[in-house]
Amino acid sequence: MTGPSGAPALRVRTVRTVSIYSAPFPVHAALDIHTASIYARGRGTVRLNVLSEGRSVAQRAVTAESDEWRRVETSFRVDLINRTNTVRFEISGELWLDAFQVERGAPASRYVPSGPAEVSLQVDSPARVLFEDEEQKVRYAVTGEARGGRLRVRLVDLYGGERDIALIPLAGDFLNTGEVDLAQVRSPYYGTFRIEAWVENGKGEAISPPNELVVHRLRRPRFWMQDAPASPFGAHTNSTLRHILMAKAAGINWVRLHDAGTPYIGWYHLERKPGEWTFRDEDIYRYRRYGLMVLGAFATAPEWASHFDKPRNNYYDRYYQPKDWDAFERYVRTVAERYRGVISHWDLWNEPWIPGYWAVRFDESRNDYDFGPDPAGSFVRLMKTAWETAKAAAPEAAILGVNSTTNTSSANNRVPGAQWTRSVVEKGGLEYCDIICYHQYASAEIGYQGDEVETGFRNAAGAAVSSGKPVWMTEGSSVAGGRTGTGFLRYSAPVESFEDVWQTSDRLVRFVTGLLAQGVEKVFLYSMHTHVYFGMGNEYRVLVGEDGYLHPSAAAHANMAWLLEGTRWTRTAAVAEGVTAYEFTGDGYAVTVLAPRARHAPYKLPAEGLDLFGNPVPAGAELGRYAVFLVTSGGD
Repeated sequence: MTGPSGAPALRVRTVRTVSIYSAPFPVHAALDIHTASIYARGRGTVRLNVLSEGRSVAQRAVTAESDEWRRVETSFRVDLINRTNTVRFEISGELWLDAFQVERGAPASRYVPSGPAEVSLQVDSPARVLFEDEEQKVRYAVTGEARGGRLRVRLVDLYGGERDIALIPLAGDFLNTGEVDLAQVRSPYYGTFRIEAWVENGKGEAISPPNELVVHRLRRPRFWMQDAPASPFGAHTNSTLRHILMAKAAGINWVRLHDAGTPYIGWYHLERKPGEWTFRDEDIYRYRRYGLMVLGAFATAPEWASHFDKPRNNYYDRYYQPKDWDAFERYVRTVAERYRGVISHWDLWNEPWIPGYWAVRFDESRNDYDFGPDPAGSFVRLMKTAWETAKAAAPEAAILGVNSTTNTSSANNRVPGAQWTRSVVEKGGLEYCDIICYHQYASAEIGYQGDEVETGFRNAAGAAVSSGKPVWMTEGSSVAGGRTGTGFLRYSAPVESFEDVWQTSDRLVRFVTGLLAQGVEKVFLYSMHTHVYFGMGNEYRVLVGEDGYLHPSAAAHANMAWLLEGTRWTRTAAVAEGVTAYEFTGDGYAVTVLAPRARHAPYKLPAEGLDLFGNPVPAGAELGRYAVFLVTSGGD
């Protein structure tokens, strides 16, 4: 349907309310009033919510009930220091939307496009991934007065290369569409690429704003759309098609239901009133439909069954310890039976060594939660109850336990990891779990013998390792200080990014490699769901950037997963001063990850290698700052 702008309108049809975010925009005259507006038609409700640095500054809702276009507008002011703003459209029903505009002053004036012509770019993949074995097409649409103009399309790679790949004459029509084939770009082949496009007039002058699309060219994962129970690669992510496809494209094959998945499985959400259940089956089945194995979680407790007394923190209030243990047992049995054959592994609670996650009361004098004198003992009771109940309902289910940490600090009443693990073991916790789990967030330099990953593993799992049970690292990342930022965007980001995407990618590869080299069976990165607004750094975000799409580090993870999937760690050695080699062997081949420290002795590659993104590095090349993979067949 053509909208008031003259271009095709956006159609949204939904039962539940969904949110769509505009591109971020700056407001240069911050003290002046501005107005955001959009046209809508159909039958449903649209709310314009103007967000400045993530805070709502104005909103307006309108219900459409006819086939006439109706304008929705709201005026706003932002703080002088705010750098990034966006409009969130909260939509329900079936609506067509068009002619979005933000302008200085009020009320909204006649819609005017931001240039004589505008460019839109798209790939068919919701994950914005182009696998090497499929068409490498990027589609474009040009609207506006582009008669006699040309569409210039440029490709920028992670290695600093820029090249024009298309100069397309445009007809006199209002709408011009077509596609550009990236298959012509052979080097570098793998990794992240930015497609930039704009319209030029006959003099070579830009007559449209530039637009961009970041895409990732990857090997098709070894378990694309397939179950991979033995895979070590996991993450936390929402159950939306886009997030699931992004995770699978990056080589992720497991998902842990914490935070992103808590509403699907947490007791607090499922049984708000005794005996009244609300299940989220479709969200859980969606993971499985596309080949993500699910690590479920028996976690959270509704107010009526826990030590909750009054509201204090909407998040931590859900994690008071159970008070009605019979009700907790019924929750475990109900959920384990319902998802038998769907969820094979179960985690217990989350980080019980933190008072906010395992409280029995709130200490008003400290203004903080308190988990009582014996938190490990009460957690072993939870393990025993969950173990016995889940095993009775689904004997094949595997239960995770101990739930420790690499942290060594006792600040804020936290229990250090080594102490927590020792206490759980002494109280008999190992009898009630099949797998030992712990969490780790690395902040220092990693990728060498004796680094933070290795010492953290000993801290968290040391007292339990002698049991011979498998160990999983169920939550953590290598990202410190908000390193996962805007990624490879240039025009869309409203604030300048100083992120080194190679460093972010390198740290991620070192982190996962180092964990696997400790004998850790599975690694669950946290988290793909913590993208919020541009300019708001998040130290926990992995694999995705601030725009909610894959970050270049996801391309590095995809390469690492493709190379290491199906291998097992065999040894770690120093091959030169400051250069650590982690060797993994598969069926008739070996993959060696060379991880150089910031300062290391000169080292030349003994054979052709692959860089972080899977592109070749010639034999004899000097090892630089970032990890390199060497793949050898039997006897090489």
